[in-house]
Amino acid sequence: MTTFEKFIMYGLASINAEQNGLAVGEVLNKWMEGVETIWPSATKTKRGEDADVLEIYDEYPTRDANNGNRPTGKGQRDKATIKRLLDEGKYSKDELLQIIRQEVKTRTETGAFLRNFSTLLNNLPDIEDEDLFR
Repeated sequence: MTTFEKFIMYGLASINAEQNGLAVGEVLNKWMEGVETIWPSATKTKRGEDADVLEIYDEYPTRDANNGNRPTGKGQRDKATIKRLLDEGKYSKDELLQIIRQEVKTRTETGAFLRNFSTLLNNLPDIEDEDLFR
């Protein structure tokens, strides 16, 4: 939702609240509950299973400090890849978080460049690799 749309929503909610003797926050919460019942997928990105995808996605940095602050190539396709990995059951949320954290930690300590995020997701190291996860 853009900033303009938020202002419009707040303005409409404040008019409605004034007419009905309610607080603006109450009106906004009531509207949000209505949106959740009509379009549950509209709020799914903030709650439920997609929250795991966003948490994993947000764990990998957007920029590589070791390589002149270049972008790491994160995009919407990476979210789909994370969702696929979770849905297939190959990796759990905790395993993916552990792999990403270890990758970032190792590359930061050694001064090596971070891989493109898509490359990392398509070539995940084995979770049982003792050398990587000591």
